Amino acid sequence: EPDDLAVMELRWSALTAAGQPAAAIPEIRQTLARLGSLVPDPAVRKERAVDLRSRAAAAAWAAGDRVQSVDEYYEILKLVPEDRAVLDRAVLAAQRAELLSRLEGDFRKAAADSPSDYRWPLVLARLEMLRNNPKAAAALYAQCLKVVPQRTDLGAEALRPLELMGDWRAMKDRC
Repeated sequence: EPDDLAVMELRWSALTAAGQPAAAIPEIRQTLARLGSLVPDPAVRKERAVDLRSRAAAAAWAAGDRVQSVDEYYEILKLVPEDRAVLDRAVLAAQRAELLSRLEGDFRKAAADSPSDYRWPLVLARLEMLRNNPKAAAALYAQCLKVVPQRTDLGAEALRPLELMGDWRAMKDRC
């Protein structure tokens, strides 16, 4: 059983390169499970976890397991919920797999389970903006800003759906 992260990475990279992505997934999961003992720095560990989960999502997709691939994107977004590029990839994968409602449902459940956590309404608001649904996005941004009113960057972002709807009064009230 390898203890070195580089050796573990070589094993699942070789499986993927050999056209065996399904066999690589358990290897990647084993690496994820041991990441805490292999990478002591929390920031580096988080970065590695995102990379590993991205590889697992790609391997699952290549193996034809669309559900597992979309589920990996959900796990990635839990680690980096403000990363728009990850959200874009997750939505694209979920749309192609016809599993967008599953991904959205996971975040709706997370938001309901953790009403004091701004991250899940933020992800959902951005998802609604990608869907061109500014009314739903505005409501979700408002929910998000109730939790973190000090986040002026999110406050500015929350003005965009109001602008798209032409709700100038609400924009003025938020400024």
